[in-house]
Amino acid sequence: MTDLKSLAYKGEVRPVRRKQRVTDEDLLEIFETIIGKWFDVEVLARSVGNLVPVNDSNPKRSAFSSSYLKRLSKITGQRWRQKSGLGDGGKRLVKIYTDKTRR
Repeated sequence: MTDLKSLAYKGEVRPVRRKQRVTDEDLLEIFETIIGKWFDVEVLARSVGNLVPVNDSNPKRSAFSSSYLKRLSKITGQRWRQKSGLGDGGKRLVKIYTDKTRR
């Protein structure tokens, strides 16, 4: 039997749905790196804004669209949430976290 690891596709993978900006694997990788830590919204917008849009202009709206958090919930089976905060000098901060149990 041939080794399946050697047969795996090594090129770039694009999402099937053309309006989808980022694949499920990339989305999960992005959010797993920022989970549980406070981040400046402007810094996040510069670093992941080309893949996942970040709202850094309107302080009354959440930083990430709920559709991305809902998509992560379908992938992982956990509820993904975001919490807003203010840092030094009134900087907008956001924290991404999960509920460990699904209701």
